[in-house]
Amino acid sequence: MLFAVFVSRTIQDFLPERLRPLNAGDPHFVAPLGVRIDEMDHWSSFPSDHAALFFAFSTALWLTSRTLGAIGYAWSVLIICIPRIYSGRHYASDVVAGATIGVAVALLFARPVSTKVMPWVRLAEEKYRALFYASFFVISYQFCTMFDDIRHVGSALKKFLSVTS
Repeated sequence: MLFAVFVSRTIQDFLPERLRPLNAGDPHFVAPLGVRIDEMDHWSSFPSDHAALFFAFSTALWLTSRTLGAIGYAWSVLIICIPRIYSGRHYASDVVAGATIGVAVALLFARPVSTKVMPWVRLAEEKYRALFYASFFVISYQFCTMFDDIRHVGSALKKFLSVTS
């Protein structure tokens, strides 16, 4: 999941900026109630990192349990992606590209993670139970908030470095 967001974010940073429907100036677009138009003004919309994250998670669930995976995909489409399109945060193509990245990265990393990383994770859980669960909580929180506080720190550092250089 982390690598899917990293790939999506890297693509956003290196491709030309694509304005979000909120900011594109289309006179026919009416923002839904509660959506701030200036909210993501200088963030490229292609691809959707939310779609990448949640489809990577759903793919991991699918590989573990088909039922949970189907529920995860339904959640990703209905609760995450469609509202992002409706609210003008993304075009449908942004979401499709993000979903493709999420599924591809999850499938690419499924076997190496399960064979190489998981034994180390299980060992860490057994040896350092308190530290493991505290760390797992922090990482889970970051995924739930889409690394928002880390992004703010990164943006501040980027501004600081551009001012000082």
